Amino acid sequence: MTLILLTGCSGVGKTTIQDQLATCTGAHILTTVTSRRIDKQEKDIINWDVAKIQAAVKSGDLVAPIIFGCEYYAWLSGEVDALYKKSVLHVANVRPYTALLLTTFIPDTYSIYLFASPEVVAERRKNRGETRDSLSEARTLRDEEDSIEIERYRSLFQHQVLADENAVSEIRLIAEI
Repeated sequence: MTLILLTGCSGVGKTTIQDQLATCTGAHILTTVTSRRIDKQEKDIINWDVAKIQAAVKSGDLVAPIIFGCEYYAWLSGEVDALYKKSVLHVANVRPYTALLLTTFIPDTYSIYLFASPEVVAERRKNRGETRDSLSEARTLRDEEDSIEIERYRSLFQHQVLADENAVSEIRLIAEI
């Protein structure tokens, strides 16, 4: 089993690179459960209300919960359990502290910090067009604050990859896949 955890600021390209890795390697993408509204085109993500998420965390049906931007996120515990039982490549995108923590406890895990220039990230955010990422003043301010917080973690990552057209190839070299 190999687990690749992608992290970086909002708009850096985590989901895009995750999907490209899954396409070219057959990797399984861990399903995220969230309280935020999801768009029709999003995949590998399920919306539950907060009370259901809280109950599922308490019962052990959801694991690795975090709250980000006032929304809850967690993984289905059955999928995380499968990490240990299958010799399959898994990939997920997570917050930096989650990546660092899981790398400590799960063997054969590669935490990859994705980065791009501030100009590239700003352009990607602007071009998203998803309702969850509308460029309201509050969202823009939160993204800027988040970028500063996440950048503080960068020096803790052994693997840092520029989120460009070569990112998937570089990640495959790092993880030897």
